Amino acid sequence: MRTFAAYIFLAICLICPRADAGPSLLYYVSTQEGSATPPAGQTAEQLIPTSTGYSAVTFPGIASVAFNDGGHVVNGTNNYATGGGYAAPILPNGNPYSDNYYSTETGSIVVNFSYEQYYIGILWGSVDTETNGNLLTFYNNGSMVGQISGAELITLASSVENFYVGSQVFGGTFYLNVTGVNGGEFNKMIASSGVPSFEFGQVTVIGQNTSGGANPIPEPPFIFYFTLLIFVVSRFILMHP
Repeated sequence: MRTFAAYIFLAICLICPRADAGPSLLYYVSTQEGSATPPAGQTAEQLIPTSTGYSAVTFPGIASVAFNDGGHVVNGTNNYATGGGYAAPILPNGNPYSDNYYSTETGSIVVNFSYEQYYIGILWGSVDTETNGNLLTFYNNGSMVGQISGAELITLASSVENFYVGSQVFGGTFYLNVTGVNGGEFNKMIASSGVPSFEFGQVTVIGQNTSGGANPIPEPPFIFYFTLLIFVVSRFILMHP
């Protein structure tokens, strides 16, 4: 029995530190020189809508995008003076982003993924850092697994030169890379803002592999140690029938 107890104690010691870590998301934020950095060997897909407006957008086999309370797909810049409230993110060359992109206005944009994602890259323009400003929230099967606000994004940025709240010029756009760790995958993302507006584009995610299924998601370390525990117990049973 002493040998059995020693085996069990060793297995528990191996499992517990890993279990405490739990699923989470890692955020890397850079200024305009940043770009999408999906995991090596994975296929990247960009969720760029082909038309503007308020209608739901579908990217077959990857994701669907819905709009609430004013959220929509836009192009260019439509400042308050002309009746709008969104501005195109700025690219590294100093020019405005020219493809269609997303704007929450004072509503929200909901992205439902067709399979669990463990990476996303986002070009985040004219960041609003107020208490009710830009907010990005991630969920997996209804449970929140991560969240980052405009204020938090700025504190994590590698450079904040010439930044001011809601800056619509060079210096106000950042690139966010989000990676899941320890089982921190997500299948839903909500972008919201209490002030006009949360603008983001160049959304990059992990696509499907050539066999038609989702790219494999790395197993959490906990699985390895649980398997080890089962092995230890089975060995004891075989050695002590």
